[in-house]
Amino acid sequence: MPKFAEISSVSFAEVECLIDESTSTDSQLQCSLQGNPTCGDHVPVLKTKFGAIKSVSKLPLTTITCTATSAAPSADLNILGNQKIIIKGTNFPQNLLATSVNPAPTLSLAFTDAAQTACTPLSTSTDAITCTTEPFKTASQDEALNIKMLINGQEVANTLSFKVEQVGSLKATGLTPASVSPVLKTKITIQLANTGSAELNKADFEVYASRVSAGKGAEALVKRLNVLAVDETSKTVDVMFGGAPSGLYAVSIRHGKHGLIETSSLELTVGSTVTAISPNVGSIYGGTLITITGTNFGTKKTDNPVQLSFHGGVGSIDCFVISTTSTQITCRVGDGLTRKDKEKATLVTFLKTSEEASCSPSICGYTFTSAVPTVTAMSSQFDAASGTQEVVVAGTGFSGDISSTELWVST
Repeated sequence: MPKFAEISSVSFAEVECLIDESTSTDSQLQCSLQGNPTCGDHVPVLKTKFGAIKSVSKLPLTTITCTATSAAPSADLNILGNQKIIIKGTNFPQNLLATSVNPAPTLSLAFTDAAQTACTPLSTSTDAITCTTEPFKTASQDEALNIKMLINGQEVANTLSFKVEQVGSLKATGLTPASVSPVLKTKITIQLANTGSAELNKADFEVYASRVSAGKGAEALVKRLNVLAVDETSKTVDVMFGGAPSGLYAVSIRHGKHGLIETSSLELTVGSTVTAISPNVGSIYGGTLITITGTNFGTKKTDNPVQLSFHGGVGSIDCFVISTTSTQITCRVGDGLTRKDKEKATLVTFLKTSEEASCSPSICGYTFTSAVPTVTAMSSQFDAASGTQEVVVAGTGFSGDISSTELWVST
């Protein structure tokens, strides 16, 4: 054994033991534990500035036992899991992490159903362990379950009893809207049912959207949706969708007290789709006014830039957005063009330039045509009666329909 002055620390059962310098000698140390010991089989751990003392490993093991006295909640456990349970007792580990003095403790908590459903430790202190339940796959509602606790290799004797509910006390039945743009912030309202006596507090809710389908090679993706508000009267939860790549997403909800909420009916479609464009034939000189119909467009002109594409981005022609709603965009093809007759292009509706609205070639195909009206002459005169300047344009191929004819005079 090293000399007393060389010993830098003593610990026992994962707790620091403060050396009593007044009574300790080179042949005997006396120290006082600075907390409750942790259950398991232990020997004192002595360290000097050179490290641990190997000779201590020859000492006989001392067994410290744990007790588990209560658990909450213990009735109506959520069959879907993810519910926090606090187990009270004595001599539990101080924490779940390794320290400079002690290795990390080993904790295993499992219910006695056929699947031995686990309760994963989240935190621990000397008198309480908090764990979160996994989904119960085999437990029946009338079955009384116990819990098997192993701490540092020691099984903790206990008489704790639990019961599982078959239908979650909280259930989500729908969300509005169920389809959103991948690039626009959108408020989504989730409708709840079967709330029973559960209090609805904003701080208790966590909402996630997990991508379940996307394009080939797409990686798994989970987005957290910020909870904005909870309405006790209407039983709704408002969340903010902040944007995500296009695809189909499953929505999951975690409640701080009740665990996972039943959300099997909640699916969120992320994406924008063009369902029609009119007209799909326009002048080789440009200037055609195009109406685009679809879903999840932005309401600002800058939300959805539009182009006529020939071979990717190079050489594309802008279609300048004039007006836009969530379902319709009108844009005018840039003028001053000289395209070829029957030249093909693809109309592309961008989503803030990071994505494109999906559209089949049969819908978004666009053809330039030389079969356009011809202007042969133009004259103007002032009408004194109306105080206006009247312009007369002569030519061929006009439609004769003022609703589809516009005259622009450049200066």
